[in-house]
This record gives sequence, C-alpha cells and structure tokens, in this order.
Amino acid sequence: MKLAVILLLAVSMTLMTVAAVSTVTVDTPGHIHINKGNRAGLQITPSTLDFGNVTPGDPANITLTLLNTGNCYENVTVSATVNGVITPLLPGPLTINPAQTATLLAEYTGEMTLIMAPGDYSFQLSWTATCI
Repeated sequence: MKLAVILLLAVSMTLMTVAAVSTVTVDTPGHIHINKGNRAGLQITPSTLDFGNVTPGDPANITLTLLNTGNCYENVTVSATVNGVITPLLPGPLTINPAQTATLLAEYTGEMTLIMAPGDYSFQLSWTATCI
C-alpha cells in the first residue's frame, strides 16, 4: 500500500509540474506607409546649348538628355525666353520616372534658319521638374 501511495504521489506531482508549464501567444500589429517621393531633381546634358555656326537654310540639332535625379515621378516642362518673351516648348509636361532618362531634340529647322538674319542669337531655357 505504501508503494501505491508513493507511486500515486509521484504521478500527482508530475501532473502538477506539467500543468504548471504554459504558453502565451502575443500578436503584434504592424504598419508602414510609403509616402510619395518629395524631392524633385533634374540633370540636363549638355548643360549649355551651342548650335555653332549655321548656314541659312541648314538645320541645327542638339540632342538633350534629361535625367530624373529625384525620388519621385516628375512632370517636366521647359520654356524659352528670347528677347524677354517666354514661350513653352512642349505641348504638355513630360513625365520621367525616378532614375530614368528622356531624350529631346533641340532643333532649328532649315526653314527657321533661312529666315533668320545673320548674327548671334541668345536664348534661355527654363526647366521645371515637379513631383507628381
């Protein structure tokens, strides 16, 4: 009988030890919000447009590369100022993705140079890049 009581006591203590072990699960909610880019950046190559000497009736072209150096999708516009008159040069904004390039052709057509009087002409291009 003593053996049965000791054995029963040992089983009882083992069950209490097993019952004392517990597990807890904790759920931790998470969240991240990615903002739109907020830093516009534009690099234009070449940085100076020099069409050189042109004979009347001949075209003159320069290829421009626009690089979006910002962290957002950008709408790029360009206008020219000649003799104080500002003229948009694109029919609408050009959209460039971050770290991507766009190529434009700056040109004087043969018809344009044919009607231009001999001499030097200066102009200023103004570029605007806006995050969208």
